[in-house]
Amino acid sequence: MTMFPQVCEQLENDKTDKITFEDSVVQHLSSVISSLQQYFPDTDNRQSNSWVLRPFLTGDHIFKDEDMSAKVEFLGLREDCTLKVEFQNYDLCTFWKKVRAEYPIIADRALKMLVPFATTYRCESGFSTLVTLKTKARNRLNVEHDLRCALSETLPNL
Repeated sequence: MTMFPQVCEQLENDKTDKITFEDSVVQHLSSVISSLQQYFPDTDNRQSNSWVLRPFLTGDHIFKDEDMSAKVEFLGLREDCTLKVEFQNYDLCTFWKKVRAEYPIIADRALKMLVPFATTYRCESGFSTLVTLKTKARNRLNVEHDLRCALSETLPNL
């Protein structure tokens, strides 16, 4: 409240206004917290999904006993020494795609968790490229072809 001296003054003069104001602030902040919990329901999910990032260092306790098929697949993957070497040589998405044939249940779960981050990265890199291409000196309305060339991973054959 120190940032708002007039409001602070008013609240110091009238104690009943101060109580109702504090109640309304608390109520508003509680509603903000509940709406954030609707958007992000499981904030402690990071620990339970650590197996995607570190499958060979995570214990099998993260899978519930009712989910026996996933637990068996995870134990099989964790004990496979050749996959441990491949995990170090590939990035996460490529590793989980390679493992998908042998361990479909946990690979599908891992890929579903990794897909949102990859799509967000693509979107942000596309927007940054667009901002770079479309400057004041070069403000054509149609940058579709230039953007396609800039975002392509294929190297040009000149």
